Parts: sequence; structure tokens; C-alpha cells
Amino acid sequence: MNIINNDSIQRIMNYTDRNSVKGRLYKALGKEVVPQLSLFGQKPPLLEEVEKLEIDSLTPLEALTKLYELQKKAREG
Repeated sequence: MNIINNDSIQRIMNYTDRNSVKGRLYKALGKEVVPQLSLFGQKPPLLEEVEKLEIDSLTPLEALTKLYELQKKAREG
């Protein structure tokens, strides 16, 4: 019987995070893949904005423009 340990679970989670849309966006922005969690369970506004995006409905130009906007916000803090 194979038992998956916490290290294996963490590696799977990290792989999944890195390859998700959110993970790819963080990578494009040059940010850490795992965002810091709030003490109160609230997501950072930038992350909420990313989650609300309907990526499949954006044209390539709209997506690139949005990516630049998000990058600017991320750099401003």
C-alpha cells in the first residue's frame, strides 16, 4: 500500500499552482507562486481581480492590456 506523505502532497500542490492560470500569471508578473494569506481569510484585491477575469472571452490584445494593468498594480503594491 502506498502512503502519500505531506512532502508529496506539497509537491503536487506546488505543481498544480504553478500550472494554473493564476500560477502562470504570478510567474509572468515575476511574483512568488504561493501568495501570502491574510490573517482574516480575505484575498488580496489583486488576486480577487484575477479570479474574476473571464480569460476565455478576452481577445489577445485585451488579455495583454489587462496583464500590463495587473503588473502595474502589483508593482505599486
